[in-house]
Amino acid sequence: MPYHPEFNFEDGNIVLRALIDPQPPSTSPDHISFRVHKSILRMQSEVFDGMMDIPQPPTKDGSSDDQIPVVDMLDDATELIAALTLIYHPEKILQSSSAQSVFDDLALALPVVRKYQMDKLLRSCIVRIQTDCPNTLREWDMRNAKIDPLKQAGGFPWVEQVVVEPAGIIALARRVPEIKSLVPVAFYDLSRADYTVDDTMDLEDEFESIYTENGGIIVRRSLLTTEDLLILWRGANAIKSEIYQTAHNLALRLGLFQYDIPSKLDHAGCSQPLPGGLEKFISDILIDSIARPYTDSIAWMKIKADATYPENRCQICLEDGRRF
Repeated sequence: MPYHPEFNFEDGNIVLRALIDPQPPSTSPDHISFRVHKSILRMQSEVFDGMMDIPQPPTKDGSSDDQIPVVDMLDDATELIAALTLIYHPEKILQSSSAQSVFDDLALALPVVRKYQMDKLLRSCIVRIQTDCPNTLREWDMRNAKIDPLKQAGGFPWVEQVVVEPAGIIALARRVPEIKSLVPVAFYDLSRADYTVDDTMDLEDEFESIYTENGGIIVRRSLLTTEDLLILWRGANAIKSEIYQTAHNLALRLGLFQYDIPSKLDHAGCSQPLPGGLEKFISDILIDSIARPYTDSIAWMKIKADATYPENRCQICLEDGRRF
């Protein structure tokens, strides 16, 4: 039986054997084996600890005359490899600087880690995911503060260093409920304007490369269920409804949040007053953002504000306008 090259220890005293999905043209399943250490598995997992007490049939490992117990695992080989990597070399995953790379590795490992009750390892993994995925407004601002300098540097897929693709979070939470608190934020993140390209589209390699290098994220929309899509659409419609209501009753709506909206964006001696004042300006942008597909209303307001208030405008008016 073939052994995984990284997990084939000469002093290993138990063999875990996992199923590999058959690859065409073969239609029969194949297996891969891992010769590992009982003591290390026992330290990480209560379930493994109990399994070791159950007599296992000895089977020759194919490379020596020793008789080594073999345990047939019902887990996917790829997920088991990721879990063993966490057990033997946690630094390879948890200390990586790429948020997306860490998440992808943990998404493979966590179902196995959770199944076999590796509680200490599970907690470390959840902490790393929560560190990379904003769950509060403060954490969201902190992530954006990291993105800006990376985006300005350009020349590489900088976004993967900081941002975790949101559909993957939603999909993993179905199998690992310990991260379910991240799901509402992931749905909001998914509804934003940045994510207009997904893995269901037929993309040319050149476009995909340019898109990611300039900070775009290719959403794994194929991971979303029908129920996920319904939640996303309902949320997006609720946001648009709130924007519409705010645009038509700006003073009252924003007044609830204690915004001080000036009646007009000019002052005595200003040579470039804004027609209709700031209130009309904000209302028009909000209504415009609803009509635009995939538009993040806040981002669109910033774009319009920059276009409306050039640098040669009066600095007092400029500051007042950009506060919104």
